[in-house]
Amino acid sequence: MGYMERHFRRVQAAKQAATAAAPQATAAEVEGRTQYERMLLLLDTHQQQLRNLQSMEARAEHKAKLLPEYDAYLSGLIAAGTSPQDDVLVTLMLWHFDCALIARALDLAAVALGNNMVMPQQHKRTLPTVVVEETADLMLAGKGIETPLQALEFGAYAGKIVGDADMPDQVRAKLCKAMGRASVAAEISPDETLQVFKRALELDKNAGVKKDIEQLERAIKNAAKQAEAGEEGAG
Repeated sequence: MGYMERHFRRVQAAKQAATAAAPQATAAEVEGRTQYERMLLLLDTHQQQLRNLQSMEARAEHKAKLLPEYDAYLSGLIAAGTSPQDDVLVTLMLWHFDCALIARALDLAAVALGNNMVMPQQHKRTLPTVVVEETADLMLAGKGIETPLQALEFGAYAGKIVGDADMPDQVRAKLCKAMGRASVAAEISPDETLQVFKRALELDKNAGVKKDIEQLERAIKNAAKQAEAGEEGAG
């Protein structure tokens, strides 16, 4: 973390601490804050509401109801494409994943990654890890996915925006697994799909793709035998 980023975090932390310690702000005081500060205050209020919910499912449902309040702000950031560290954007990116709103989550992730943002301090995973793992989990669960081809588009987009960023091999393996299963469902070339599954196994021996590999290899062999039989019959 560079000096400017550390400085930015200290300033924002100081602002949040001052806000928490101060009496309730008047309308004029709220109006005088920057848009980012107002979004931070709104996000803090909403996070307090979420802490009162123990059910993760209930939390996701509540987040889905809250997200429209941030739409204009987030759309502006996506349109601009450039921004300093924005904890509101990064947090709401994760909320969109939680609500299986994958396309919007990835658009926010592209802005965050393109501007070298980081996850807020309470999160243990790095930003690239969050993007890949959340996308892969939703692909594997079939949540927020309309077709196998759409799943492949989401997976490819996630892989593109994170590039070669450092992350646990198991996370990249999970994305390979998700891409492989989406490829099978989309009837992509078995030979190409087999390589995707094998890459997952290379990255993580416990990726859970051994049966996928066995089934594909069997299907490829059977297809080859049928092709040979067809050629002999034609001859």
